[in-house]
Amino acid sequence: NTSISALTVEKIKNLKTSSNDPDGDYFIASKEEQKNIVAAFVADNSKSDSTYLYIAANTAYRIGEIKEAAFLFYAAQIRKSFDYKRYGLGQAAGNNIQTYLGFLNQTTGQLVNPAIFKDPKAFAEVADMISKWQVVPADDALYPQNEYGAYVLSKDQWPATAEQIKQDFKINFVNK
Repeated sequence: NTSISALTVEKIKNLKTSSNDPDGDYFIASKEEQKNIVAAFVADNSKSDSTYLYIAANTAYRIGEIKEAAFLFYAAQIRKSFDYKRYGLGQAAGNNIQTYLGFLNQTTGQLVNPAIFKDPKAFAEVADMISKWQVVPADDALYPQNEYGAYVLSKDQWPATAEQIKQDFKINFVNK
């Protein structure tokens, strides 16, 4: 058993993923290892950018952990929005991080959303998980400099910006 107790940048870097799978990318591991990886991301994903949150969401969906998949998918969307503001990311250009994030959002969303909407109780639990979730990642989170570049939003604005994005998400999606 290769349980991942706490995610570190090094552990995240060592995870194996699929590449441009038509149904969305996921962590390549045994089912037991995938369960451990998903549990670790749900417990604390402060070291992860949105890319790995999407991959964890797709992995959770593939192993039948729908509530965890939805939480990680929505967390990925919120952190992605935060990162767009934090780094001033532009539009998808076919070969940049924005393009890949769009691919992950589309492929994972088309699987996760219908599954979680079938269970209103689980959806309510996911909404509660999102409410308690910390959007701003750790200072030493895995963000490849060549993909994201430098900050355009000052660090003192991060908490308020992150909270506003989370509130907008809840108003526009969860409360509909």
